[in-house]
Amino acid sequence: MPLKQVDAEIAFKIDGLEIEHVYRNDMIDFPMEYWFSYDGVEFDIRDLPVDSEDQTDFEEVIRLAVRSRVGPFVNLPNNQVFTVRRLVDAYQEYYLDVEASSAQEALELSKNMSFEEGCVIEFDATRIEVHDGQGNTLMQIPE
Repeated sequence: MPLKQVDAEIAFKIDGLEIEHVYRNDMIDFPMEYWFSYDGVEFDIRDLPVDSEDQTDFEEVIRLAVRSRVGPFVNLPNNQVFTVRRLVDAYQEYYLDVEASSAQEALELSKNMSFEEGCVIEFDATRIEVHDGQGNTLMQIPE
């Protein structure tokens, strides 16, 4: 019987990273309970040196490991906080603070997030802007 290669199921998306399940004997029907993979590196969640109130909340344990840069995440680039602003309706501003490694990544991550209503200001064209922590405009994209 021919075998078919399939991609591993994504277990979690955390801060833009895709964490995949690892399978026993590479069989898709048998995911291993405590083993996950990131960027081709397999790890046992029980070995991650993080303090979580609930060690059975795997997503939270991995999130803490990612943000602490431990285990397989030790070489991740340091993220910074970007502010993504949506200027719509010629008067209303919406904003969102996003932790990312680049302005482009912040923009991509913001597409799946909820914006908060900001102040009422007058502006000429509707657009999306990405600002760094000092308020400098890094990107402007017409909406």
